[in-house]
Amino acid sequence: MTTDTTVLQQQTIATTASDWSQTVTFAPFDPTLGTLVDVQVGITADVTGSVSLENLGATSGTASVSLPGEISVFDPSGAFIADVNANATGSATLAAFDGTDNYLGNSGTTLAGLSSTQSLLDFYQVTTSDLALFSGTDPVSLTVDASVLFDETGLANLQALSHAGAGAVISLQYDYIAAGGTSPGFGSTSGVVTTTFSPPTFFPISTNSLTTSPQTFTVADATTGWTDDLLVAKFNPALGALETVNITVTGNEIASVGAANLDATPATVGATETATLTLALPGPTTSVTTSPSVTDSMSLGSFDGTQGFSGASGKLDQGLTGAATTSTQLGSAADLAPFTGSGTISLPLSAVGTSSLDGPGNLLTELLDQAGGTVAISYTYTPVDTNLVQCFAAGTQISTERGEIAVEAIRVGDKVRVVLGDGLAPVIWVGRREADCARHAQPRKVWPVRVAAGAFGPGRPRADLFLSPDHSLYVHEVLIPVRHLINGSTIVQVPVERVTYYHLELSQHDVLLAEGMPAESYLDMRDGSNYANRAGPFRLCADHAARMWEAFGCAPLIVTGPELAAARALVASFAAEQAAA
Repeated sequence: MTTDTTVLQQQTIATTASDWSQTVTFAPFDPTLGTLVDVQVGITADVTGSVSLENLGATSGTASVSLPGEISVFDPSGAFIADVNANATGSATLAAFDGTDNYLGNSGTTLAGLSSTQSLLDFYQVTTSDLALFSGTDPVSLTVDASVLFDETGLANLQALSHAGAGAVISLQYDYIAAGGTSPGFGSTSGVVTTTFSPPTFFPISTNSLTTSPQTFTVADATTGWTDDLLVAKFNPALGALETVNITVTGNEIASVGAANLDATPATVGATETATLTLALPGPTTSVTTSPSVTDSMSLGSFDGTQGFSGASGKLDQGLTGAATTSTQLGSAADLAPFTGSGTISLPLSAVGTSSLDGPGNLLTELLDQAGGTVAISYTYTPVDTNLVQCFAAGTQISTERGEIAVEAIRVGDKVRVVLGDGLAPVIWVGRREADCARHAQPRKVWPVRVAAGAFGPGRPRADLFLSPDHSLYVHEVLIPVRHLINGSTIVQVPVERVTYYHLELSQHDVLLAEGMPAESYLDMRDGSNYANRAGPFRLCADHAARMWEAFGCAPLIVTGPELAAARALVASFAAEQAAA
């Protein structure tokens, strides 16, 4: 079924100071064109600003600042669509205070031109009623909200002045099935999908995400200045595609303040103690910090002749407590890579104390500081689909000892050509499943993915190859589910009303040739209830699937990391050649 895309619409919101909410208006989808499939909502967030700093301390040091901003988009009913985070950062090393708090000289500076830009393309497809909000004759109004904060870490004695703003570019396109569109024959090379992606952009199929139970680490209270190593179990990539690493750092502080006024007149003493807990990270996001703090104020009489923390001129406040929590999510490929794989990763957690105090010129003080912390780490991921295993669409030509044969014509006992085994392997079972996509609650899970002829190079595949979204292709000696290679041009998902899927099980999991393209055979997860001609219990959880793959898979299953990036780059290079031809 041919899918067309309307002309790209864009609206620009100029940079505006700090927080704001605005409405952008787009032309609606014209229902006379056909049936609206989904809405492509693009968001580009731009955060800019400047921060002036003055070191008020007696020693030099470094201050780091950030202006984290978030742009959120809501549909015409007010329902959330997507958001993008951009964080403008900077740092400066400042000399000891030069006596003038003017943000100049060696102790002061202005970090100008701080900026960060981040983009997201969201394929918004929920219910028919939600899509109806974008269709008709009335303009489509989307609400865009922006918020920008200011963060600073580093020097304990610092004066700062920040100015920040945010702008955005919002785009809208409609994917639709033209009136009178028909389903292609899956054994042919017809049914090319029309899109406007150039160059190819890889994007995932939307699925329901899962989050693992958090790993929790607790460090007992101790005098600040400590470091402890936390051994965190990595995310098992066989469970699915890692989307975010969720980190929460909670710090607690116990402090005491003792002061004795040595002046001849009464005085007031104020003190602040801060414990900064830092969890060091291995990727571009270098750390997560949280800073519990306590403040204390005491009124002291004139010196009573005893230099101690008692009597009229002295006081000792003990058991002062503070707590703080910082939560963050890591989402970039570079940040996720160190957390993916087998074994553990060591993350250092440290606590550094700082203090500030003011009082009379003649003063005896004692400050004590202890800190402890708790770190919780969990993984949010798109699970391996437990409702649709790897399948070939009807009509797919499979290489056998008798030549190319359509998958639906292969019978138990036929020998197919394999890549990793001994040349030929007998088929021990043929699976078949009818998918009614039109009635499926999440049709993207069952719509076939079309791999265009030559997507991986000449003859790879020889003709358009149609697979279920979770069917893995063999690329660079690893297996990658085809849904992770969708790029909108040479590898696309095709909306259809119905499709018949087949799969071939061999005595051992292996790679066979489908339309000349190396693709995996069926790996029995004991989930045969998905097929009309095989009995068997349901697979209960993604963790079971991961264990089965580790035990019986013929090659590593890759859904993230450098191997996936390399495969996408290969597809992109041949897509560019086809576009230029």
